Amino acid sequence: MISISTPTFDLSGSLIIRDYDPSTDVKSRSRRVSRTATLDGGCVIEDNGLSHSDRTLKIISKGLSALEVENLERLIEFYSELYVSTAEGVFAGVMENLNQKKDEVTVSFLVERKIT
Repeated sequence: MISISTPTFDLSGSLIIRDYDPSTDVKSRSRRVSRTATLDGGCVIEDNGLSHSDRTLKIISKGLSALEVENLERLIEFYSELYVSTAEGVFAGVMENLNQKKDEVTVSFLVERKIT
């Protein structure tokens, strides 16, 4: 289950997605790493760790009603910050885009920080 909600009270400010596509990606993460070639043929790797703020959550669902899709459209239009809750925690960030193709809805969410 994945939920999207507003940080402040809004009567229509939340959506629970129970039926999401298996290609939904809310677990990917990467480290802040850079690799620089050296003159001797080797390299230097600089590892600055992992930050949740580098993550993008991709949510795909084919089971949303027209009313739920309208709610998502309203959330992306009116809110610069939203919360997304997944099995691994609650994240604050921005809904970057919302795409609709027939009955499939895709949401890209840029994580700013992990709340819990």
